Formats: sequence, C-alpha cells, structure tokens
Amino acid sequence: MMSADGLLEAVSEATKYFVPKSRWTKFPGAVTVEILREALCELGFPVSRRDVFIRGVPVEVDLLIARAGAKPQYGLVYEPDDVQVVFEVKNYGSFCEKGLSSLKGTFERIRASNSRICCIYVSLKDHETYKWLPTTEKLGSPRTWAYTLFWIKGSAPPQSTGAWECLLRRLESVRNGEP
Repeated sequence: MMSADGLLEAVSEATKYFVPKSRWTKFPGAVTVEILREALCELGFPVSRRDVFIRGVPVEVDLLIARAGAKPQYGLVYEPDDVQVVFEVKNYGSFCEKGLSSLKGTFERIRASNSRICCIYVSLKDHETYKWLPTTEKLGSPRTWAYTLFWIKGSAPPQSTGAWECLLRRLESVRNGEP
C-alpha cells in the first residue's frame, strides 16, 4: 500500500524535471491525479480513468469510483446510479474564494444527480492557515469531505496531516456500504 509520503515522493519525482514557464501549470495536478488513481487501483478500488463525466451533470470529474460492473459509455460517461465516489484532486490546493465556491457548487450539482454519491476533495499539499482552504466544514454538504495530505509551512519540508489514512478508511466504509 502506498503511504502519503510515497504519494508525495512519486509526485515530486514525476515533476522534478518538468520546468514550467509559470508555476500555474496543469502538469503537477495531472500527475497527482494519475498517481492517486494508481494508488487507489492497487488497493482494489474500481477507479475510473481521469476526466470523466456523470450523465446529466455538466461538469468534468477528475476521478470517480463506480459500483462493480458499471459500464461507462465511451469509457467516460457514467450513470448517476453507478457512481459511489467522485474526486476533485489538486496538487497544491484551491485558490481564492471563487475556487472554494466553485468546488462547493460542483459537488452540489453532482449530489443533485444522486444524493448517495460521496464527494471528496483531495489536495496533496496546502497551507493550513489559508483563508479559502477547502475543508469538510466549508463544503458543508452531507457525504462531502475534504482531505489535505500535507501542510506546507515556509521552507520546511511538507508535514503529513494523517489525512491519507482517514481518506482510505472513508473509502473502505463506502466500499462496505456504510454511510
């Protein structure tokens, strides 16, 4: 099983030679999604490919976990009743009030299609004191959770939050049919 440190190390390794012209690049986020996907697949979760959709919901989903036997149309359009968990994944947090509001709205649209869907925000790293940090409380919906795996504090190495283990326990409970 990949640890939180293993996730951080894998993402760091994948991005270390990628020198973007701007720090606002999509590559670190994309590789974070892929590495998270691989880790969840290794644990036996039926995780979708990246960038999928739920029929009738006008938003792209970074990843999702579908019920066993789900057959997405074209490999990317899932029926709402087939979806158990959706993920919004960030390498380095959400940005500004608009980002938090957008995330909350996205999760509300998804849950309107099927109230049993669990919505999970996962950030590899963020600043603990950031005003617009997505948290479970700020997202404020039933069956909606936020997990930040590492805190960034100045030039110190990222510090694990313990959220990876909490996330895995949550996913196990969903897999076992618990709320």
